[in-house]
Amino acid sequence: MTEHQPLPALGLAELLLLATRVVVERVHDRLAAEGFAVRPAHGYTFQLLATSGGASGAELAEHLGVTKQAAAQLLDGLHQAGYITRRPDPRDHRARLAVLTERGWACIHAATAAWREAETAAAALLGADRLQALREDLHRLAADGGALQPPLRLRPIW
Repeated sequence: MTEHQPLPALGLAELLLLATRVVVERVHDRLAAEGFAVRPAHGYTFQLLATSGGASGAELAEHLGVTKQAAAQLLDGLHQAGYITRRPDPRDHRARLAVLTERGWACIHAATAAWREAETAAAALLGADRLQALREDLHRLAADGGALQPPLRLRPIW
């Protein structure tokens, strides 16, 4: 186990955010090493596109809790990077759907493996039993705040 400097007295929210940041950064570093330059907002976008088969800019804006302009800029960047393509929306001929490309799906598969590795590293650091207890405790905290009520929406923290 690595020796660390003592942490200043931090509240629960700060510790949760810092721990999340460490894990997310490790996952994103792994993805970057594999040639996928993505940010957390991209992951939330990929989740929506993978589960819905495609989404309009307005749907993405609602999903992320951002403006339509911000969603359009995000989609433009993903399109330029080759993660998505656009096609006509059969529900609204004025709109276009963003759908994942083969590269987008490859990024999702790489991210899934990176998240598994992060869980394995956490289990090695904390121990499998303590990690499971932590997971159960966090589940109780989220449920107590109503965060686990449908629709369950995870959004990036900007």
